[in-house]
Amino acid sequence: SPELFDDYRIEVLMVQALGDSYGELADMVEQWLEEKGDRILPLMKQGFKPDGKREMARRIHVLDAVAAGKENLFYCKLLRETGTQEAEISKEVKEAAIRALRHEEDNEYFLLDLLKTETGKMKEQVLYALSFMNGVDSQEYWSQAIKKKPAQAAAYLANGTKDWASDLIADALMQWVETYEEGLQGQTINKAHTGGKKKSGSGAQEEQRQKLLAIWQACVGKHSQKLCQCYDTMYRLIPEEVPDVLIQSLIEDPHPALCQVAKRMYENYREAFAESYGVMVLLTEPKEIVYNELSEHFHPGFWEKLTGKKKEADGILAALERVEYEEKKGFYQVNSIRSGQVYQDTGRKHRLMDELDSRWYPLLMNSPIRYEGRWKHNYSAYRNRYDAMIARLYRPDIEGLNKEYGAYFYDKAMKQEMTVEGLRLMKRCGWTEYKGLLAAEAARSFSMPVYLIQQLVKELPLSNVELAKELDSYIKNNPSKTVNGINLLEKWRDELRNGQTVD
Repeated sequence: SPELFDDYRIEVLMVQALGDSYGELADMVEQWLEEKGDRILPLMKQGFKPDGKREMARRIHVLDAVAAGKENLFYCKLLRETGTQEAEISKEVKEAAIRALRHEEDNEYFLLDLLKTETGKMKEQVLYALSFMNGVDSQEYWSQAIKKKPAQAAAYLANGTKDWASDLIADALMQWVETYEEGLQGQTINKAHTGGKKKSGSGAQEEQRQKLLAIWQACVGKHSQKLCQCYDTMYRLIPEEVPDVLIQSLIEDPHPALCQVAKRMYENYREAFAESYGVMVLLTEPKEIVYNELSEHFHPGFWEKLTGKKKEADGILAALERVEYEEKKGFYQVNSIRSGQVYQDTGRKHRLMDELDSRWYPLLMNSPIRYEGRWKHNYSAYRNRYDAMIARLYRPDIEGLNKEYGAYFYDKAMKQEMTVEGLRLMKRCGWTEYKGLLAAEAARSFSMPVYLIQQLVKELPLSNVELAKELDSYIKNNPSKTVNGINLLEKWRDELRNGQTVD
């Protein structure tokens, strides 16, 4: 019942819960408070104790997330007026306050001074905040740092969005490429002298590769001309890692320079960059062009006529797996996390330039590939990547779509697998047919865990009598009478028949 937390009378209790001994709960409350916006800020500063532990650090996290630089004076005052015996500050609060300094360019010299005195994790937070500064002195510091420790400095510069940071990373990248290629050549010579057997130098070569990867990962979101020219070289050396960096960069900022890279790499390497190209088109083109450009991969007959392009089509589909409709905000966006990767959306997101053409819905929902076994994914809420993709696109405001969605998930529940999330979406769509679903599950020769059957029975919008029949059908239709928990299922069935509630 999330609406309960909108009551202002319990906001004070929520602030107290930031100090809960169960850390996961405290972190969850921190996220809820961030969603409340500016109105929660006074409570974050009321009774603030600089020497407090995680509870006070979480308060700063909320201030940081909601107010950003607007509370810069509070962060600076906290750091300048504490740290003595008369005014102690805990390391947790100090770390959070230093990190929050990143929002204001005026903090550059304060951070450079802190760099001279702080050590360990505190120094790491100073470097993190300093990576957001763009002054001349900061640029000079990072230009020297990346020469000494390229991988470490690049990891911090990953936060910067200016071209100077992008160029520094590009320079470090190309310098390290020379070292890496020299190692590859040496390894080839060693193999020639040892009949193809690995020498001890291969371990050092892998270490070099890992450093090259670390620098490359810092390129996400960067789009200077110098960096964009690195893509072909990097694809030659580490082909598996390059497309994802391009995708994440486009989602962070579909800059014209990155869009040109996506087009060029797709033209040159096709299927390897099909997903990158799909993401770029989704983010930057009107809905008609998006549909005309990408939908050919899903029209009936495509798989038979163009079998050589199946991998390319998979890339386009992977791009669509990232699209979701944000119902509260009323627009579509691309998520850096695909539909099958996690139960909840936690990635970076970027709004589509336009809506998604309504023709996508019947095309995707009626495609024959929706039944393919390769979509099975136990870590998706729908236990199926394709279904999760369809669910992410759900729009309750499009006339007639509710009926289509209800039919889609009923069909999948009857033919493949019934899930709690699928049932919830069917109910939301106003679907009314639920009989026979448990029997269909049993007929698939799948011994479903009892706890999952319990969840499904609780979710099914049926009367006690109907639920008892559903359980009886599951018991009788299951090919094995040695189902784990069969006695418990029979007990539930009998209790439902005798008027016991589902709860």
